Amino acid sequence: MEDKELQQIWRNVEVELPEKSKSELNLLLTSKAEQTLGKFRLTMTFSVITSSCFLLFLIISASYRQNDVLYLINNLTLAIITLSALSIGVFSLRKIQNKAFDQSLKSWLETRIKALSAWLTGRFSKLYLFLLPLFYLLSVLSFFVFFSNTSFIGAFQNKGALTGLIVGVPIGLLTAYFVIVKIRKYQIKNLEFLQDLLKRLCADNS
Repeated sequence: MEDKELQQIWRNVEVELPEKSKSELNLLLTSKAEQTLGKFRLTMTFSVITSSCFLLFLIISASYRQNDVLYLINNLTLAIITLSALSIGVFSLRKIQNKAFDQSLKSWLETRIKALSAWLTGRFSKLYLFLLPLFYLLSVLSFFVFFSNTSFIGAFQNKGALTGLIVGVPIGLLTAYFVIVKIRKYQIKNLEFLQDLLKRLCADNS
Protein backbone atom coordinates (compact mmCIF):
# COMPACT_ATOMS: atom_id res chain seq x y z
CA MET A 1 0.00 0.00 0.00
CA GLU A 2 1.24 3.48 -0.79
CA ASP A 3 3.08 5.29 2.01
CA LYS A 4 0.46 8.03 2.43
CA GLU A 5 -2.32 5.45 2.78
CA LEU A 6 -0.30 3.46 5.31
CA GLN A 7 0.51 6.58 7.33
CA GLN A 8 -3.16 7.55 7.42
CA ILE A 9 -4.19 4.06 8.54
CA TRP A 10 -1.62 4.03 11.31
CA ARG A 11 -2.57 7.54 12.44
CA ASN A 12 -6.13 6.26 12.82
CA VAL A 13 -4.89 3.22 14.75
CA GLU A 14 -2.68 5.29 17.03
CA VAL A 15 -5.54 7.61 17.92
CA GLU A 16 -7.45 4.60 19.23
CA LEU A 17 -4.56 3.08 21.21
CA PRO A 18 -3.56 5.36 24.13
CA GLU A 19 -6.18 4.12 26.57
CA LYS A 20 -6.13 0.50 25.44
CA SER A 21 -4.53 -2.47 27.20
CA LYS A 22 -2.23 -4.94 25.43
CA SER A 23 -5.08 -7.43 24.98
CA GLU A 24 -7.32 -4.71 23.53
CA LEU A 25 -4.50 -3.64 21.21
CA ASN A 26 -4.13 -7.23 19.96
CA LEU A 27 -7.87 -7.43 19.33
CA LEU A 28 -7.80 -4.17 17.40
CA LEU A 29 -4.82 -5.18 15.26
CA THR A 30 -6.28 -8.65 14.71
CA SER A 31 -9.50 -7.05 13.54
CA LYS A 32 -7.65 -4.83 11.07
CA ALA A 33 -5.61 -7.79 9.81
CA GLU A 34 -8.80 -9.85 9.40
CA GLN A 35 -10.46 -7.05 7.42
CA THR A 36 -7.55 -7.09 4.98
CA LEU A 37 -7.40 -10.88 4.81
CA GLY A 38 -11.13 -10.88 4.15
CA LYS A 39 -10.47 -9.09 0.87
CA PHE A 40 -8.11 -11.88 -0.16
CA ARG A 41 -10.61 -14.55 0.88
CA LEU A 42 -13.33 -12.89 -1.18
CA THR A 43 -11.13 -12.83 -4.30
CA MET A 44 -9.97 -16.42 -3.80
CA THR A 45 -13.50 -17.70 -3.15
CA PHE A 46 -14.74 -16.03 -6.34
CA SER A 47 -11.80 -17.56 -8.23
CA VAL A 48 -12.54 -21.05 -6.88
CA ILE A 49 -16.24 -20.80 -7.76
CA THR A 50 -15.49 -19.45 -11.26
CA SER A 51 -12.88 -22.16 -11.91
CA SER A 52 -15.29 -24.88 -10.74
CA CYS A 53 -18.08 -23.60 -13.02
CA PHE A 54 -15.70 -23.36 -15.98
CA LEU A 55 -14.42 -26.88 -15.35
CA LEU A 56 -18.01 -28.10 -15.35
CA PHE A 57 -18.58 -26.39 -18.72
CA LEU A 58 -15.48 -28.07 -20.16
CA ILE A 59 -16.70 -31.50 -19.08
CA ILE A 60 -20.26 -30.98 -20.35
CA SER A 61 -19.19 -29.45 -23.67
CA ALA A 62 -16.64 -32.22 -24.25
CA SER A 63 -19.32 -34.85 -23.63
CA TYR A 64 -21.28 -33.40 -26.57
CA ARG A 65 -18.20 -33.51 -28.82
CA GLN A 66 -16.76 -36.92 -28.07
CA ASN A 67 -15.83 -37.52 -31.72
CA ASP A 68 -14.13 -34.15 -32.23
CA VAL A 69 -10.52 -34.93 -31.30
CA LEU A 70 -9.24 -31.36 -31.69
CA TYR A 71 -12.02 -29.99 -29.49
CA LEU A 72 -11.29 -32.64 -26.83
CA ILE A 73 -7.57 -31.78 -26.87
CA ASN A 74 -8.45 -28.07 -26.54
CA ASN A 75 -10.73 -28.73 -23.56
CA LEU A 76 -8.29 -31.16 -21.94
CA THR A 77 -5.54 -28.53 -22.04
CA LEU A 78 -7.92 -26.00 -20.49
CA ALA A 79 -8.99 -28.50 -17.85
CA ILE A 80 -5.38 -29.12 -16.79
CA ILE A 81 -4.71 -25.37 -16.44
CA THR A 82 -8.01 -24.82 -14.63
CA LEU A 83 -7.47 -27.72 -12.23
CA SER A 84 -4.00 -26.39 -11.40
CA ALA A 85 -5.41 -22.91 -10.72
CA LEU A 86 -8.27 -24.40 -8.70
CA SER A 87 -5.89 -26.47 -6.57
CA ILE A 88 -3.68 -23.46 -5.87
CA GLY A 89 -6.75 -21.35 -5.06
CA VAL A 90 -8.17 -23.90 -2.60
CA PHE A 91 -4.77 -24.43 -0.96
CA SER A 92 -4.18 -20.67 -0.59
CA LEU A 93 -7.69 -20.14 0.75
CA ARG A 94 -7.21 -22.81 3.40
CA LYS A 95 -3.94 -21.15 4.42
CA ILE A 96 -5.60 -17.85 5.29
CA GLN A 97 -8.95 -19.08 6.58
CA ASN A 98 -10.22 -17.89 9.95
CA LYS A 99 -9.19 -20.43 12.58
CA ALA A 100 -9.03 -20.57 16.33
CA PHE A 101 -5.35 -20.26 17.13
CA ASP A 102 -3.23 -20.64 20.24
CA GLN A 103 -0.29 -18.64 18.92
CA SER A 104 0.69 -15.00 19.14
CA LEU A 105 -0.76 -12.44 16.75
CA LYS A 106 2.72 -12.03 15.27
CA SER A 107 3.11 -15.75 14.48
CA TRP A 108 -0.47 -16.00 13.22
CA LEU A 109 0.06 -13.07 10.86
CA GLU A 110 3.48 -14.30 9.71
CA THR A 111 1.94 -17.57 8.50
CA ARG A 112 -0.66 -15.79 6.38
CA ILE A 113 1.79 -13.24 4.99
CA LYS A 114 4.12 -16.06 3.96
CA ALA A 115 1.32 -17.79 2.05
CA LEU A 116 0.20 -14.58 0.34
CA SER A 117 3.76 -13.55 -0.49
CA ALA A 118 4.44 -16.87 -2.20
CA TRP A 119 1.31 -16.36 -4.28
CA LEU A 120 1.78 -12.68 -5.18
CA THR A 121 5.54 -12.14 -5.22
CA GLY A 122 7.03 -15.63 -5.20
CA ARG A 123 9.03 -17.51 -7.80
CA PHE A 124 6.03 -18.29 -10.01
CA SER A 125 4.04 -15.12 -9.34
CA LYS A 126 4.53 -13.85 -12.92
CA LEU A 127 3.55 -17.12 -14.55
CA TYR A 128 0.06 -15.80 -15.25
CA LEU A 129 1.55 -13.29 -17.73
CA PHE A 130 2.60 -16.21 -19.94
CA LEU A 131 -0.36 -18.52 -19.29
CA LEU A 132 -3.07 -15.90 -19.79
CA PRO A 133 -2.76 -15.63 -23.61
CA LEU A 134 -2.87 -19.42 -24.01
CA PHE A 135 -5.70 -19.85 -21.51
CA TYR A 136 -7.71 -16.99 -23.01
CA LEU A 137 -7.29 -18.19 -26.60
CA LEU A 138 -8.20 -21.79 -25.80
CA SER A 139 -11.21 -20.62 -23.76
CA VAL A 140 -12.48 -18.47 -26.63
CA LEU A 141 -12.05 -21.40 -29.02
CA SER A 142 -13.91 -23.72 -26.66
CA PHE A 143 -16.93 -21.41 -26.43
CA PHE A 144 -16.74 -20.40 -30.09
CA VAL A 145 -16.71 -23.97 -31.42
CA PHE A 146 -19.28 -25.26 -28.95
CA PHE A 147 -21.87 -22.60 -29.74
CA SER A 148 -21.16 -22.85 -33.48
CA ASN A 149 -22.79 -26.28 -33.41
CA THR A 150 -20.15 -27.67 -35.74
CA SER A 151 -16.76 -29.38 -35.58
CA PHE A 152 -13.57 -27.66 -34.45
CA ILE A 153 -12.36 -27.30 -38.04
CA GLY A 154 -15.84 -26.52 -39.40
CA ALA A 155 -16.23 -23.55 -37.04
CA PHE A 156 -13.40 -21.75 -38.86
CA GLN A 157 -15.08 -22.10 -42.26
CA ASN A 158 -17.59 -19.40 -41.31
CA LYS A 159 -15.76 -16.29 -42.59
CA GLY A 160 -17.99 -13.83 -40.73
CA ALA A 161 -17.53 -15.55 -37.38
CA LEU A 162 -13.82 -15.99 -38.04
CA THR A 163 -13.41 -12.26 -38.75
CA GLY A 164 -15.18 -11.45 -35.50
CA LEU A 165 -12.90 -13.86 -33.69
CA ILE A 166 -9.74 -12.32 -35.17
CA VAL A 167 -10.88 -8.81 -34.20
CA GLY A 168 -12.33 -9.71 -30.81
CA VAL A 169 -9.57 -11.91 -29.41
CA PRO A 170 -6.85 -9.19 -29.18
CA ILE A 171 -9.31 -6.71 -27.65
CA GLY A 172 -10.51 -9.27 -25.12
CA LEU A 173 -6.96 -10.28 -24.24
CA LEU A 174 -5.89 -6.68 -23.61
CA THR A 175 -8.97 -6.18 -21.44
CA ALA A 176 -8.18 -9.35 -19.48
CA TYR A 177 -4.59 -8.19 -18.91
CA PHE A 178 -5.81 -4.78 -17.74
CA VAL A 179 -8.28 -6.27 -15.24
CA ILE A 180 -5.83 -8.82 -13.86
CA VAL A 181 -3.03 -6.27 -13.46
CA LYS A 182 -5.39 -3.91 -11.61
CA ILE A 183 -6.53 -6.72 -9.29
CA ARG A 184 -2.92 -7.78 -8.73
CA LYS A 185 -1.85 -4.25 -7.78
CA TYR A 186 -4.76 -4.00 -5.33
CA GLN A 187 -3.80 -7.33 -3.75
CA ILE A 188 -0.14 -6.32 -3.43
CA LYS A 189 -1.18 -3.08 -1.71
CA ASN A 190 -3.14 -5.12 0.83
CA LEU A 191 -0.17 -7.47 1.29
CA GLU A 192 2.09 -4.47 1.92
CA PHE A 193 -0.29 -3.26 4.61
CA LEU A 194 -0.12 -6.65 6.35
CA GLN A 195 3.69 -6.60 6.07
CA ASP A 196 3.77 -3.11 7.58
CA LEU A 197 1.50 -4.28 10.38
CA LEU A 198 3.85 -7.19 11.10
CA LYS A 199 6.89 -4.88 11.15
CA ARG A 200 5.21 -2.67 13.72
CA LEU A 201 4.30 -5.69 15.83
CA CYS A 202 7.93 -6.87 15.73
CA ALA A 203 9.12 -3.37 16.65
CA ASP A 204 6.72 -3.24 19.60
CA ASN A 205 7.89 -6.65 20.87
CA SER A 206 11.62 -5.89 20.48
